[in-house]
Amino acid sequence: MSRKFKEDKSGWAVPQLHVFSGDYCPFKPPRDGSPIRGPDVLVLLTRTPLERDGRHVMRPLAPLGQSLLLGPARQFNHFVIVDVTPMLTPPEQDGPLAPSDGQQHDPTDAIRKENETREPAKGFGKSLLRLVQRLGLEDVTLAAEGEFCPVLLKILENAGGPALSADVWLIRPVL
Repeated sequence: MSRKFKEDKSGWAVPQLHVFSGDYCPFKPPRDGSPIRGPDVLVLLTRTPLERDGRHVMRPLAPLGQSLLLGPARQFNHFVIVDVTPMLTPPEQDGPLAPSDGQQHDPTDAIRKENETREPAKGFGKSLLRLVQRLGLEDVTLAAEGEFCPVLLKILENAGGPALSADVWLIRPVL
């Protein structure tokens, strides 16, 4: 058994993927490494509320997923949600990443720093770029909400451009 297997990865600040599927079976990415393609896939870049109150983190997006996948004007078969909330959560107050000067952690700092640069910033933007490249998306609809719209455009510019996306939706953009 390798040391990588024993390493605790639960504290890593990486985006989480959640998938709603409109088919009769759960979404299964191709095993042969071929890209996830087709205009029937919607990928949404968003964050969930930090207060969970015991419910699943995707509960607020369930009505949207149901209307997109099961409604009368069904456009998509799969709805992939990239949740960046783990990347924005505050570090532990007594851990090694705790702020040394006693300042409060602002979750929008990482987004603000990302939007100030032209290239993807280390940590936030590069992690999302690597995720999009690993998913191997091709001809999908990409969507972002609010302050993530500039981040999505930056990822689109650096990840492969036109082959990656068939359509781009910017929902209430904050540019």
